[in-house]
Amino acid sequence: DELRAAHRRTRDKREADRIKAVVALATGWTAEE
Repeated sequence: DELRAAHRRTRDKREADRIKAVVALATGWTAEE
C-alpha cells in the first residue's frame, strides 16, 4: 500500500503521524497510538 510505504520512508514524526491518520481513516481504524 502506497501510504504505508510512505509512512515507513518518512523520518519526520509529524509527517508519519499525518500519514497514519490518513491510513486510519482509509481503513476504518482509529489512530489512538
